[in-house]
Amino acid sequence: MVHLTPQMKVRSEPNIVQIFVILVAGGLFFILLGTFMIFMVAPDYPLNKQLGLTATGLGFYAFAITAAIHYFRSTPQVIVTLNELQIKHIFKSETIKSNEISEVLLNQKSLYKFLFVRMPMESTIVILKDGTSRIFWDFYYDGFGRVKNALNLSIDPNKDEKLEELRSKSKAIVKPIDSALASENFIDFKGNRLFNFYGLVLSVFLAYMLYSMNEENMVRGIVVFTILVGLSGYHLHYYRLSDNYFQVRNFIWFWKSKTYRIEDIQEIIHEHPHNTPESLRVRLKNFHTSNLQPAGSYRRKHWKELFKHLQRLNVKIRSEYYDETAPEQSI
Repeated sequence: MVHLTPQMKVRSEPNIVQIFVILVAGGLFFILLGTFMIFMVAPDYPLNKQLGLTATGLGFYAFAITAAIHYFRSTPQVIVTLNELQIKHIFKSETIKSNEISEVLLNQKSLYKFLFVRMPMESTIVILKDGTSRIFWDFYYDGFGRVKNALNLSIDPNKDEKLEELRSKSKAIVKPIDSALASENFIDFKGNRLFNFYGLVLSVFLAYMLYSMNEENMVRGIVVFTILVGLSGYHLHYYRLSDNYFQVRNFIWFWKSKTYRIEDIQEIIHEHPHNTPESLRVRLKNFHTSNLQPAGSYRRKHWKELFKHLQRLNVKIRSEYYDETAPEQSI
């Protein structure tokens, strides 16, 4: 639970995985690709084609720089005290007094924009009394629930009923222990684990690699297969459910497992992001929201079966894809 005093500050923490993927891996990839085009490929072509290849390489540089600037602008450090909200990044800093805030929308879908990409993403919106707003994207931060809790408290700290509600929502989330899980009767919801796009692509490539591999193409084949394992694994989550726990597992990344107590779950969000299979996010009562968990092996019947069992346990479902998927819940 967050207890705010005038001297206490609650700070946002960056998502280290996002930093690595976007800034390090992504940025470095496009910079190396641009360098390769300009200095390795272009010199082997006539002058007229060299200009085009050089321009392409410079375009890769520009994209890497644009992505980095967009990232820094989209991920300011958020600092909340009892009396103010501070927003800081390398391009700008501002301080907003609590009495200037009209409303805080803690769990909101907003349209995320970057170049030609448009997709709804989970966000927190601070609406000011002058009609402007500030948007913070949940997936860019780790443990952003603490900041949400502090924001909610800072704008109205004196209402006993609100404080009591925050206490109940901000209770400690207890990590399940293995001995407790061993006694649970889990139902597996694995979908079509054999015949799905990502599993078939991985299986076909593995068969081809084993059939045609030789000393010349071994390294290249292993690199491509490793990339496919990473991509396929990200899209192949599945779910398990008992009377007391909801568990997220993965077909490819077999070591990955995340377990939530049913009593800690505020809601389960079902969504279909751009170019990604239907997915779930788990939002807990302390405002923590999980990362996206795509389930590429699921079809509509598998989702409906999972939701039916979740509803029996009185778990709130917010489906943003099928209006009729969870008929007993308000969508």
